[in-house]
Amino acid sequence: MIDINNESGVEVDTERLLALASFALDLLRIHPQTELSVLLVDEDTMSAYHVKYMDEPGPTDVLSFPMDELRAPDGDEEPPLGMLGDIVLCPAVTAVQAAENHRTPRRRPTTC
Repeated sequence: MIDINNESGVEVDTERLLALASFALDLLRIHPQTELSVLLVDEDTMSAYHVKYMDEPGPTDVLSFPMDELRAPDGDEEPPLGMLGDIVLCPAVTAVQAAENHRTPRRRPTTC
């Protein structure tokens, strides 16, 4: 189960975000009933989280808070079930980073 909550004040294609998260979990062979929470926040909220949890100033694009430390299963092992955790995204920061890298926020990077 993937829960998406947009508190960023920015219009976000949550259906596309849900599809992307589902794709990643399927690719990793995570159990389809595993819980994942995605929270989209504004820059002030992300700055506060960044200081509180990473002791770093200013906003960042993403923070993650793993819960059950789930891993992709090996070979023919059954997919794990549990709480994957929380992902906090800041669309405003993502948009700035995308522009700096000559991409749109919707375009995936071509290199890692």
